[in-house]
Amino acid sequence: MKVGFLVSSISREAGGLFQSVRGLAKAVASANANVRVFGIRDEQSAVDLQEWQPLSVQTFRPRLRAWGYSNQLVPRIVDVNVDVLSVHGLWKYCSVASLRWHRRTGRPYVVHPHGMLDPWALRNARSKKRIAAALYENQYLREAVCLRALSEGEAGSIRSYGLRNPICVIPNGIDLPDLSESNARTQSENRKTLLYLGRLHPKKNISNLIRAWNETFNSQRGSGNHWVLAIAGWDQGGYESELKRIAAGDSVVFLGSRFGA
Repeated sequence: MKVGFLVSSISREAGGLFQSVRGLAKAVASANANVRVFGIRDEQSAVDLQEWQPLSVQTFRPRLRAWGYSNQLVPRIVDVNVDVLSVHGLWKYCSVASLRWHRRTGRPYVVHPHGMLDPWALRNARSKKRIAAALYENQYLREAVCLRALSEGEAGSIRSYGLRNPICVIPNGIDLPDLSESNARTQSENRKTLLYLGRLHPKKNISNLIRAWNETFNSQRGSGNHWVLAIAGWDQGGYESELKRIAAGDSVVFLGSRFGA
């Protein structure tokens, strides 16, 4: 089977999708599927393209960057002749492209909203999303053969949006690293680490994590000295500065972005 993956960006510009979509595509390829990846080109594409190896990846120059529009996208997906299209994310030209491909070929596509139908997400840029929904997004969602939710909670948000398509609940997978060296280093330092890895955004509620950490650390100072809370991720909208004001002492450290770590 030939499976196409369509995402608005194949680079770190896509945030968490850069990791999750790439991992899923490689997992599908490992099951003996012929995987082809399509995305819109951006400033980081050339740098991050190697992370997709050995998959076949094609990027296209956008004519309208903010929306991710490229007139080359649909003809190329049609030419490649994929059997099914796995589409990641909402509200951009990839939605329109998938719908056009489906109507031209009669073949199915699966939509991965990645939390973009959650109430919190829908409130962001609400007016623009209502216009997009009326113009193309709702039709695109309704014609999907299946909607993939990352959790039961997201499945509930999809139903609350009014969609009645089949839903499959499949959490993001992970690749387990070799921890032998890191474990040896941690034991020698006699200090354990609690790691947060992801974007720094109010949606993630990291501020409450740090407040709980401070309270626990202050109430158990004897054992608390053996622990550190490491915050690794890219800042959005200056949220990191707010978190640093909440953090107390040297038990909370900020590591910055860790793409590919």
